[in-house]
Amino acid sequence: KTVFARTIADCVCINNRILHEWLVRDQAAIARQTGQHERELAQTWLNERGGFGKTAMPAPPAPYRSFVDRHPLALAYAELMHRLWSQGDVAALAEHHHHASIVHIPGGEACVGHAAVQAFWRGLLGSMQQADLSIEHLAANERPGRATTVAMRWRMRALHSGNGRYGAPSGKPVELLAISHADFEQGRIVREWLLIDDVAMWMQILDAH
Repeated sequence: KTVFARTIADCVCINNRILHEWLVRDQAAIARQTGQHERELAQTWLNERGGFGKTAMPAPPAPYRSFVDRHPLALAYAELMHRLWSQGDVAALAEHHHHASIVHIPGGEACVGHAAVQAFWRGLLGSMQQADLSIEHLAANERPGRATTVAMRWRMRALHSGNGRYGAPSGKPVELLAISHADFEQGRIVREWLLIDDVAMWMQILDAH
């Protein structure tokens, strides 16, 4: 079957060559377009591989330093993410998003408007407790005549101990690597791409080891 899935890569480049890469793909979109739920694909891969077996990411090359931009819109985006994960403050989404913002979420879906994006975040946050958020890279790109884009690579470690996006709580520790891009106009998010690998999340939850 022909499938469509978004992928975002955050790369370290030296002399026009990629030396290190963080890549997040919407595997859930691929699963759904091939007639599976992302949980089913996760279980298939666990069976084939004998467990989740996460391999430690090698350290990036020495010249690389994690960068957090001090641009006001970049800091606003980071503040929103902290309010979501530390306080569960989904009301903050209405403060930062335009009332007709379009947010592309895992599974090849899109949320339009405050109510839809808040519903997505309630499901995601409801699955996790004791969340520890790390913003690993944050950069704003001002483009004359176009929206200012902010890119964020972030990592969340938590316990899957709540009912939400990932079903009944398993009590297992999980780690989520995500990359988000947002277009800001007049200080508000008008478009956003939120990349999370739901299949990787389900693999951690379902892993019997």
